[in-house]
Amino acid sequence: MPKLFPGYKDEIKKKIANEAFAIFLEKGFEKTMMDDIAARLGVTKPALYRYYKNKEELFIASMGDTMLGGYRMIFATSFASDDPITGAGNFFDALLVISSKYSVIRKDLEYIISRNPSLHQEIAGMYGESLVVMRDVFQEHKRKGKIHTTMEETDLAFLCGVVAQGLINNVDMGLDPAEAKRLWLLCFTKLSDAG
Repeated sequence: MPKLFPGYKDEIKKKIANEAFAIFLEKGFEKTMMDDIAARLGVTKPALYRYYKNKEELFIASMGDTMLGGYRMIFATSFASDDPITGAGNFFDALLVISSKYSVIRKDLEYIISRNPSLHQEIAGMYGESLVVMRDVFQEHKRKGKIHTTMEETDLAFLCGVVAQGLINNVDMGLDPAEAKRLWLLCFTKLSDAG
C-alpha cells in the first residue's frame, strides 16, 4: 500500500478529506468507517490517524473544505451579474440543490455537534468565512450602485444568511421551494434595497 508522506501534509490532508467527503455522502457519518476511507485511498487505517485523530475530526474537515468551497463558488457565480435580484434568485436555486444533496450530512453534523460541543467553534469559523464571502459581494454591488441599503454589508450578509438558511430548513420540512424562493427574493429586495 502507498504511504502518506509527511512532507506533503496539507495536500495529503486535503486528498483524505475529499475522498472521505465522497464516502460520507454515500453512506452518511455513522455507516462510514475509517476502513472504508483507507481502502478508497489505498492506505492503512493507522496512516489516516496520523492526519486526523478521529472520524469526527475528519468529517468536519471534509465538510469544511468541500462545502465551504462549493458555497464560495455558488455565491460568487450567482452574483456575477450586475443585477443583484437575479443573483439572489440564482443563489437560492443553488442553495436548494446543495441542501438536497447534503441533507444526510447536515443531519449528521447536528448529531456530531450535539455529542461534541467543542466543535461549535469550528463550525462558527466556517460560517464566519461564508459571511465574509457574502459581505464582499455585497460591498462590490453597493460600490457599483446596485444595492442601495444604508445597512452595513456585514449585517446584510448575516441577515441574508439567516433568512436563506431558515427558508431552506422550512423547505426540508415541506414548504414549497417556489414559495420559499419568492419569500427569499422579497426579503432580499427589502433588505438590500436593490432593484
